[in-house]
Formats: sequence, C-alpha cells, structure tokens
Amino acid sequence: MRVGRIAGPLLGAAVIVLFGAPAAFVVHLAAACLSLVLVTRYVTPHLGRATDTTSDSPPPPTRRASMRPILLVGTAALILTAARTNRDLLLPLLGHYYGYHDSLISLVFAVSSAAELVLVLPAGTVMDRYGRAAVLVPCLALMGIAFTITPIAGTVGGFFLFSGLLALGNGLGAGINKTLSADVTPAVGRARWMGLWNSVSGAGGLVGPGIVSLVAVGSTVVVASVATGALTLVGAVWAAFWLPRLVPRTRRTAPPSSPPASRSA
Repeated sequence: MRVGRIAGPLLGAAVIVLFGAPAAFVVHLAAACLSLVLVTRYVTPHLGRATDTTSDSPPPPTRRASMRPILLVGTAALILTAARTNRDLLLPLLGHYYGYHDSLISLVFAVSSAAELVLVLPAGTVMDRYGRAAVLVPCLALMGIAFTITPIAGTVGGFFLFSGLLALGNGLGAGINKTLSADVTPAVGRARWMGLWNSVSGAGGLVGPGIVSLVAVGSTVVVASVATGALTLVGAVWAAFWLPRLVPRTRRTAPPSSPPASRSA
C-alpha cells in the first residue's frame, strides 16, 4: 500500500513537468479506474463464519471497562491521525507558500514515502518486542518536532529535511493504529467496538485541518504547521503516559516442553 504513495507522486511529478499541473489528476483518475477493475475482478465476498459462543467463552466486558481504553488510547490515535492528515495537507500548502514548483512538491512526497517504507519492518519488530508505546511515542515526538521547525522549509534543502523528518516519524508508526484497535477492543462484539475506535481515531481527520484553517485565517500556514507540532508533542506525552498502563506488552507463548501424545489408531 505504501509503495503506491511512492509511485503516485513520482508519476505525478513526471506528468507535471511534461504537461502541467492538471495532468496529475489524470494519473489519479487512471489509478482509480485500474483499482476499480482489480477490486471487481479479484476481491470476492467472503461469508463470515459464525462465532463459536460456547459456555467456556469468557463473559463480555462491561461497557465502561471497554470504553475507557478505547477513549484514552484512542485520543493518542486521534492526534496521530490529525498529524498525518496535516502532513499531506501542509506539504503542498507550504510548497506553494514558499513558491516551489509543483513537480518539486510531488517529488518531495515520493521521497518521504520511500523513507516511510524503509521503516515498516523495523517498526513492526520494535512494536512486537518492546510494546506499542516504543513506536507511537517516538512517532509522535519526531513528527511534532518536524512541525515545530517548519520555518526551515524556506529553502529547498530545508523543505526536503522537513518532509524527511515527518516521514521518519510517520514510518515509525506504520501499522500502529490498526494494531492498537485490535489491542483495546473486546473480542466479543469486536466489529461494533472497532466502529467506535475508528470514529475516535478518524476524528483527527477533522481536527487537523480545522487547526490549519483556524490558525491560517489570522496568520500563515507556517504558524498553522507549528501549532500542529505543538498538538502532536502533547500527543506524544499522552501516549507515553497511557499506553504502558492500558496496552500491555505482547506476551510470547512459550513452546511446549514436550510434543503432544499421538492418537492411537
């Protein structure tokens, strides 16, 4: 999925140079049509198997016990979503603000996405070995620092450095949102609880651009980016406090001491 975030901007940069900025929308249209064909052809509906509800199944947790981790941990995910949304929003806005060519902005997206892709496997390894906070806290902290030093984007080198720091932070958090959703939602009625989780975390897509709109009205997009950084750093502190308390580290199952006895004929 992340490879597409590299290929798309690279193709976009090429067609912008050759045919102008509107041609980038042709790339989007072609990709959307191709994906529609692939989904229609290869993704078939699967009938879910009924959940086995035997007498040995644990009782479902209370509503209050289920809501607490979803809301507290979900707040950190909300801030992460806001930061990620504003990253995609502010990179082109800042590029326009500083007068960079459209193809350069598209190239910056591709380079930063490549940096994120490199970190996917290391991030997963750290997450499994040291816990979820070990990736989410550095993810938010790095992105927050990057946003707060937005003025360095006034030069081309600074613009690449700014986007690179955002990419490193975002790459460290690869998969963290989906992993946390599985960690904190109860197994009983999981679809309903995941709907709540997605509502909480997805609200960041409203909060992030809302901050940019409110701040940019009375100031500039640079100040709006710095404000995003302040919120993201608060999210890092929040995650550092709550995740170790509500999301325990993954416990690896020890191998059996002896092989199971074989069945007799």
